[in-house]
Amino acid sequence: MRVLSLLLLLRHSLALVPPAAKPRATRLSALTDEVLDVAQWVGTNADQLPIGEYAPFAAAGAAAGAMAVSGAAVLRSFERDAPVESPLSKDGRYDPEAADAYFGRRPIQTLKRGAEIAGRAAGLGAAILLDVATDSVKENEKERATAVVDALVSLGPTFVKVGQALSIRSDLLSEAYCDALTTLQDACPPFDDAEARKVIADEVGADAFADLSSSVIASASLGQVYVGHVLRDDEKVKVAVKVQRPGVAETIALDLHLLRIGAGPLKALFQANTDLVGLVDTWGVRFVDELDYVREAGHAVDFSRAIAETPLCGAVFAPEPLEHLTSRKVLTTTWVEGQRLDYVADATAEGELRRKRRVSQLCGVAMNSYLTMMLETGILHADPHPGNLIVEESTGRLAILDWGLVTEMDPDLRLSYIEHIAHLVAKDYGKVPNDLVKLGFVPEGYEEAIESSDAVAVLTDVYTQFAGGGGAAKIDVPAVLTEMRALADRQGNLFRLPPYFAYIARAFSVLEGIGLKNDPDYAIVGECLPYVSQRLLSDPSPRVAKALETFVYGGEDQLVKKVDADRLTYLADGLQSYSKSETGNQVDVDVLDDAVGVARKVADLLLVDGDEPTPLQTIVEAELAKVLGASLRQSFAQARDSRAGTLARTLVDPFGVLDPLLKGRLVAPDRDDRVQLATLSRVATRAGGELGAAVNSLSELPVDEQREALAELGDLLWRNRAGASKASRRIAALLLEQGLERVGA
Repeated sequence: MRVLSLLLLLRHSLALVPPAAKPRATRLSALTDEVLDVAQWVGTNADQLPIGEYAPFAAAGAAAGAMAVSGAAVLRSFERDAPVESPLSKDGRYDPEAADAYFGRRPIQTLKRGAEIAGRAAGLGAAILLDVATDSVKENEKERATAVVDALVSLGPTFVKVGQALSIRSDLLSEAYCDALTTLQDACPPFDDAEARKVIADEVGADAFADLSSSVIASASLGQVYVGHVLRDDEKVKVAVKVQRPGVAETIALDLHLLRIGAGPLKALFQANTDLVGLVDTWGVRFVDELDYVREAGHAVDFSRAIAETPLCGAVFAPEPLEHLTSRKVLTTTWVEGQRLDYVADATAEGELRRKRRVSQLCGVAMNSYLTMMLETGILHADPHPGNLIVEESTGRLAILDWGLVTEMDPDLRLSYIEHIAHLVAKDYGKVPNDLVKLGFVPEGYEEAIESSDAVAVLTDVYTQFAGGGGAAKIDVPAVLTEMRALADRQGNLFRLPPYFAYIARAFSVLEGIGLKNDPDYAIVGECLPYVSQRLLSDPSPRVAKALETFVYGGEDQLVKKVDADRLTYLADGLQSYSKSETGNQVDVDVLDDAVGVARKVADLLLVDGDEPTPLQTIVEAELAKVLGASLRQSFAQARDSRAGTLARTLVDPFGVLDPLLKGRLVAPDRDDRVQLATLSRVATRAGGELGAAVNSLSELPVDEQREALAELGDLLWRNRAGASKASRRIAALLLEQGLERVGA
C-alpha cells in the first residue's frame, strides 16, 4: 500500500503539467507552482510516507524531491525583466536582489552550474551507495575521500569552504576523509602566476615590492599568496602578498543564488522551523565580504587594537597589514614564521607528551581569544581553520590569519551568551530553556513549551552528553535524535537556527575539531570555563553581576544564600587557567611565577581601589564577614566552655549574672554559623585542581624561593594597600552590622 501511495503521488504530480498550448512563461510558472505545492504536501504528510523496509527508497525519494523542488525554483527564477551588470551591489557586497536579476537573465549559465553541482553530487553518492551495497566501504574509503576533495576543488570556493570546515571534524568523519580534506586548507590549486602579477601591477603597482617570489607559496580558495620584501626605514621587511582569484566573485554569487532560491522550497518540503533563506543571506554577506581585502585589513587592525586592551595581548595577535600596499584584490601583511597550531612539533626526548601539552595550552589561548572576540570586542573571526592559526616560531604567540570572514555580535546578545555559557559550565540546565528564547533558538509563542518540565529533562540529557567531551563520536546520536523527535511530537517544532549563529557554530566547531585531534576526550564546554570565570569575576555590568551571583549561590529560590562549593572551585580553577593563557608563549611555567601570577590576578579582582565595590567584591566581602563572624563566635564558645573558661566564669561571675550575655546570639554560634563554616571547609577541601596544586607546591620549594614568594606577595599587598584598606573597612562594617542584627533579633 505504501509503494502504491508513492506511485499515485507520482502520477498525480505528472498530471499537473499544463497543456503545451499555453505560453512558455505561463506553463513554466504553473508547473513550478504545482511542484512546490506537491513539496508542501509531502512535508505536511511526511508521516504517511514509506518507512521501515522502504526507508532507503524514502531517503532516495526525499533527496530526489529536494533536487526537483530546487530545480523548479531555479526555472522559476528566469522570469526576470530588468537586466543588471553585476550580481553584487555597486560597492561590491552581496545583494540577493541584484543576483536574482543578474542570473535571471542568464538561464544557460545558471542551469549549467546547477547541473554541474548536481552531477558531481549524484556521481559521488552513487559510488558511496555502491560501496555500501557491496560491503566495500573501508576498502574504497581513501579513493572516495580523494574523489570528494577533487569534486570540491572543481566546484570552486563555496564548496572548498565547506570542505575546510569539515576537515578537522574527526568525530564526524573517518580518518581517511579528514586527511584528504585537510589538503584543502592551504593546498588548493593555484591560478597562473602571470595573471596574478598583472593583478598586483594593476592594483598596487608593478614596482611596489623590493622583490617577490616567482611562484606561489600557498594557494587558498579565494586567492593565493606570494612572499616578498618591502623597504621600511632602509630595512627589508618580509611580507605576505595575497592576490584574489580572477572571476571568483561571480562564481560565489551564482552558488549563493542557487542555494537561496532552493532554500525556501526545501524549508517547506522538510517543514523546517529555521529561516534557511536568512541563513544563506547571512553567510552570503560575510562570504562575499571576504573578497574585499581592504575590509579584511581593517578587521585585522581592529582586532589588534581590541586585544591590546585585554590580558591576552601578549599571547595572540594578527599580522600587521600594510595599508599602502593593500587594495580590494591585493592584501599585503607582515610575514609570520611558524607552524600550524595542529602541527606543532617538539624535538625533545619527551616530545610527544610535551607537544600535546603545548597544543592543549595553545587551544586554550585560541578558545579564550575567540570568546573574547565573540563576547567582548563584538567582532568574531569566523574562519579559524588550522591553516589560519599559526604559532610564531620566535615568540610562541598565536597568530590569527585571514580576517576576511567575520561576524558581528550585538551587545545584548553578547550578555545573553555569557549567561548561557555560565549556566552550561555550572550545569544549571534548568535556566537553559529561557536562554534559548533570548538567543533566538526558540521562536515567539513557544516560551511556555520550552520551559515545560519534559523539555528541560530532554535538554539536560543532551547537554550532559555534550559536556562529557569527545565531540559527536562519544555522543549517542540516535538516542539524542529520538529524544528530540519525541519532544517535537509533544511540543511542536520548538527549535530553529537563527541566521547569525551559523558563523559562531562554524568557528567553535573548528576549534573543537583541533582540540579533539589532540585529545579524544576534549570537551569544548569545559574549555569555556577560563574565560567565563574571568568574565564573571571582572565584568561590572548588572546582568553579568547577576549571573555571577546565580553561579556562586545556585538557584534563586533559596531562603538563605549559601555558596556552592563546587561552583566556587570551578571559578578558582578557571581563573588560574585563564591566567596561564595570558602567557601562552610559555610551555613550562615556573611554580613560583604560576602562584604569584594567580595572586596578582586575585589582587586585581579583590583589591580594587574604587569608590564603590565591584560585584565580586560585594559577594566575597559579604562571605568573608559571615565566615569571620562565625569563626569568632565558634572560638569564643569553645573558649567559654573549656575547663579554663568555666573556671574563669565561676571566679568572675559565680552567680551567672552574665550568662544571658555570654550565651546570647551576639556571641553564641547558631545553625547559620555552622552551615557557613561547613561550606568553608568543603571549599577548602575541594579547592584542589590547578589552583590547589599551585598553592600546595609553594611549600615544596626551597627556603630561598619561599622567601622570594613571600616578598612578592608582600610587595603585591603594598601596591594594593589602598584597595585592601577600603576592603578591610567594608568587612569591618559588615561585621558590625551583623552584630547589631543579632542583638536586635
